[in-house]
Order: sequence, then structure tokens, then C-alpha cells
Amino acid sequence: MRNQHKNQFLEALSRDWSAMDTRTFADTVDALTYDPLIAKEWTEHHTIPLLEAVESSGRDVLVLARTLHNPSSIRCLLYFDLLMAKVANAGVAAYGEIFDFYRSLLTAWCVDDPFAHSFRNRIHQPYEVSELQGRGAIADPGIARALGRLSSACYHLSHGLYSDMNPQLVYDNFGPYNLDGGGMFSLREFGNLRPVDLWPETARLGVDRIRIGARYEDVDLTVDATTHAVYRGDVIGGLRAWWCEADGSILSLEEIERLRGAIEACAIEVYTKVKQQSFEEKKKMYVFQKSWSYHALFGTIGLDWRPHEEILNAIQDKPLFDGWREPVDRSDLTEMFQKIFDPDANLPPEVFRQQKA
Repeated sequence: MRNQHKNQFLEALSRDWSAMDTRTFADTVDALTYDPLIAKEWTEHHTIPLLEAVESSGRDVLVLARTLHNPSSIRCLLYFDLLMAKVANAGVAAYGEIFDFYRSLLTAWCVDDPFAHSFRNRIHQPYEVSELQGRGAIADPGIARALGRLSSACYHLSHGLYSDMNPQLVYDNFGPYNLDGGGMFSLREFGNLRPVDLWPETARLGVDRIRIGARYEDVDLTVDATTHAVYRGDVIGGLRAWWCEADGSILSLEEIERLRGAIEACAIEVYTKVKQQSFEEKKKMYVFQKSWSYHALFGTIGLDWRPHEEILNAIQDKPLFDGWREPVDRSDLTEMFQKIFDPDANLPPEVFRQQKA
């Protein structure tokens, strides 16, 4: 099963990473240019202590998985930790431990398709789907548009709070759940909206988690290995039933609109501060955002989530890493990503512009 999972992991990751235009990260943050700067220090002072503490904790795997927010977040944490371990040349044994740890979390939590190889992102059993979709009230186009505006506001805030590399700390889309009576149910979740340790101003939001349940007709959902969800079909006219809750309380349409306004205002405030950051401030914030991803897990296993001093020192006064080889085409890029993220091999020289010293 491990080999099957490894193949699914590499196929899904390389397929979906190579489909992205990473040039869009040029003015924001890109793990491929930031993470190599701290690869050795992160692996030594974060990843290895994490694996050791998890092993000694004896905690249930599903409990640990749920501290890492959602499956899309877990997949990305796997990518980033594995990438840094390989750049640090930590060894095949370490890569395997990292892969097996995150694989155990995903297989414990996901109903199927743990690496989104088949574009599914499902964590709910049939009886749970039945209960969730049964809450829905009759929808109309106005409701559909209001839910879309609320979702967009949350997406915008997520990129400000956690950079373009970690917005999945806020959002995930669960489904598709095909219903016996026809149609499809999906669940959108937006969490971690108030990371006051990173952004004190988010305390004013008053809401940390939003969930939107939706039953559609003639609409399908795919979720890829890089967190991207695509709804195909008429999501306005095809919405048949809906519900929306914030921190467990059902919201009316008027409450949704007020909440959307507050989230949009917060997103503008956060983005204004992001734009004002210097290059050094941006790098430091990136390390804190990355570390904050683990705050609940580290609290569970008795570690401090805040980044080790050596990690912060490692990223200071350094230009971005630019040593990756420029791919010839998408096929070449896909093959390159498979080599970079293969948990059973060191990084080969051909992925770099020149042989790594």
C-alpha cells in the first residue's frame, strides 16, 4: 500500500504543481525560493523534533490529523517539510519518515483518495453527509450569490493572513458527495480566521470558523493536490439547498452580508500591512506563518510552535534561492517535480542549475 500511495502522491503533486504558473508568486511568496533558505535549520529544529515527539506521545493518529486543520493543509505541509529535508540532504530514512507520518494522517482522516489523485477530498461517512445535507433550506440565486461573496471574502483574507503558500489554513472544500436521490453535496470550510498571534487586529472579527453546506443539481466538484477546488456547472442556478454557520451558529442572509463586510474590511487592513513590509520583514513573517500551521499539533504533543531562533537567523539577510533548473516544458517540469519530491531518493544534480556543492 505504501508504494501505491507514494505513486499517487507523486503523480498528483507533479501533475498539479506543474499546472500552476508560479510566476504569479513573484511579488508574494514562493516555497521553492523561500524554503531552501531555511531547509537545514527547519529540518533539524522543527521536523525531526516533531516526528520524535509524535512517536513518544502515543496520541491517536486521527486526533493528530485534526490538529492540522484540513486534508489540503496536511498535503501542503507534507510537500514543504519533504522539500526542505531533501534540500538539507537529511537522508532517505528521514524523507521516508516524513512521508509516512503525513501519509498516516491523511489515510486516517480521508474516506478515500488521500492525495487527491482522483480529485476527491472527502472526510465524511455517508451518515454524516446525510445529516449535513439534511440541514439545508431552499435556495435561490440571491442566496447563491451571497454565499459566493462570503466565500470570496474569506479567500481574500486567507492569502493576506498566511501568504500565497498557506491560505489552505483557512479554506478547504469537501466533496464531491453524490447523493442517492440525485445531485451533489459539498461542504466549504473557512477556519483560522483569527490568528491573533500573527495578526492581533483579527480579534475584532469575532468569528473564527465558517461552514457552508450546499446541495447542487448538475454541478460537479473537483479538488486537486494543490488545494484548488473547481465547481463545474451553474453554481447560481444549480444551488438547491444551503446552510451557513459561524462558530456553530446558523446565519441568516442579513448576518451573512454583515459578516462578509467585516471580513472584507479585515482583509484590506491586513493586505495594507503586508504591502508595507520590507523584504526582511516578509521573510520573517513567512517563517512565523509556516510555524503557526503547527500550533495546535505542537500544543497537543508538548512543543512550542514558535520558530526556533536558528531558523529565524537562517533566513535573515539572504536573497531568494534561485538554484532550480529552468524546465524546458510542462512535461519536463512534471518529471522534475517527481524527482524533487520522491521520498525514496536524494535530490539528483539535474534538478539544479548546476551541481549542488
